Amino acid sequence: EELVDHHWLNQSEWIVDAILGTGLTGDAREPIRSVIRSINAAQATGTKVLAVDLPSGLHCDTGEILGEAVRADLTATFVAFKPGLSIQQGPAQSGIISTIDIGVPQEVINCVLRK
Repeated sequence: EELVDHHWLNQSEWIVDAILGTGLTGDAREPIRSVIRSINAAQATGTKVLAVDLPSGLHCDTGEILGEAVRADLTATFVAFKPGLSIQQGPAQSGIISTIDIGVPQEVINCVLRK
């Protein structure tokens, strides 16, 4: 039984997924799991999904689905491409991926990527 009625999602043109972020380490739990299932089900009615940074429920480094994951049509990821978007289940969950520059200096990005 769903905890919340999400049927209105089926009437949306676009859903913006910004539920979970890069810090997720364990499986998505309720009520988030039900929301993710409802978002994915809405796609059957033609609704498109935009994931912010990465699809909720996808591990940003491994591409592993952590319990449930949003299946995005488009992912707008920030600063740098996340490895998990291109390995394991990442490609199937991410759709078209665009990396968005938000002004982080390249020296900072290079330093973090070397770790």
